[in-house]
Amino acid sequence: MSGSQILNAYSVANIVLVSLFPITASFPPLCTYFFAGSECEMTWDELEVMVFAVIVGFIKNRKAQPGSWLEYTSPYFLYVKLGSSILLCRRDIKLGSLYIIMCIVVYLLFPEPVYAGPDKVEYFSDSNIQDEITRDKSITWLIAFYTPWSNTCVRLAPVFAQLSLEFANDKLKFGKVDISRFPEIAKEYKINTGVMSKQIPTVILFEGGKEITRRPAISVTGKVLMRFFFTKENLTYSFDLNELSAKTRAKCKTAERDHTKQD
Repeated sequence: MSGSQILNAYSVANIVLVSLFPITASFPPLCTYFFAGSECEMTWDELEVMVFAVIVGFIKNRKAQPGSWLEYTSPYFLYVKLGSSILLCRRDIKLGSLYIIMCIVVYLLFPEPVYAGPDKVEYFSDSNIQDEITRDKSITWLIAFYTPWSNTCVRLAPVFAQLSLEFANDKLKFGKVDISRFPEIAKEYKINTGVMSKQIPTVILFEGGKEITRRPAISVTGKVLMRFFFTKENLTYSFDLNELSAKTRAKCKTAERDHTKQD
């Protein structure tokens, strides 16, 4: 992992935010300046709140199985900032309100960094996705339907790119489509794009121009049957990418032999 992946504006700003309350409450002259009349130490109640926030972040990570440094630290940032907001408001409502405003500003100015590394992913629009899927039915497509405002989609990007680099070939291709720009595509594939939707992102496997399976899986009415965590391991297992890659590579070799015979 490179230093730029850790020491980016998002991480630095959030490290500062989660450190503000413990530092200002514990070290003079900051503690005497911001909290006049209080001892320069955190109370047991405050320590319990901060420890509880860290434990909640740990539990979230155990469930979500984070695949990157940013994904791993995100729950800790969130819950420690929430705990700090509560504790600052208890000590001084003005300082607490200012801290909440700072959190909102950082959230707006420094979102989680977007993946900008290598991949073998094709990007679709509303005009070419269906044509491309059905143009050559010998090609299998794994397509991610995403929105740029979803943190889950941001975290999926490096995972999906890594899968494309590992498994893509002439008969197994990876694609992405921004359903916030093309809502008609979301409607066609029955993907709910609401802010609270559990279907963002959705990854669908197409074979022979038809949908074979998707994650998260949905019922006939469009309800998500089970929450899905978009880790490399889960995606590889759910779409059987090892077997699919072997099968499609065999197709490629057959096509090459047929082409050679024709020549």
